[in-house]
Amino acid sequence: MIIALAGKTNKSISVFDWGNTGTLSSTAISHLDWGCQGTLNGYGFNSSFAKGQYLPLFVDLTGPLSDNQIKSYTTAAKNANARGVAFFNLPMSSYRLSSFNAAAQAFGETVSHTGKTYSKDYGN
Repeated sequence: MIIALAGKTNKSISVFDWGNTGTLSSTAISHLDWGCQGTLNGYGFNSSFAKGQYLPLFVDLTGPLSDNQIKSYTTAAKNANARGVAFFNLPMSSYRLSSFNAAAQAFGETVSHTGKTYSKDYGN
């Protein structure tokens, strides 16, 4: 399916790695733009993917890791030249701003909140 899809679209093709990506052929993987470690709050690489093609950290903001863990894992991903990190279940408030700042610190940056909270839009 991935190979067929790659010939029909110029969109990004990605997978969440819940443990079955080992069944993908190297040809199928070559058509993926990126893969994401699929275990919430998990960290790790998959040897089937080039590190620059993989997001090794998948943070669930409803049951988050500590800010120190987020900073440590984000720094490790950056130092390994990973594709990036992912955040899931973004809240409609600023109360997890410290988690985003922990990740931003790995890059010498900070994150701010404008004070405006937007409602979720699931399809418009």
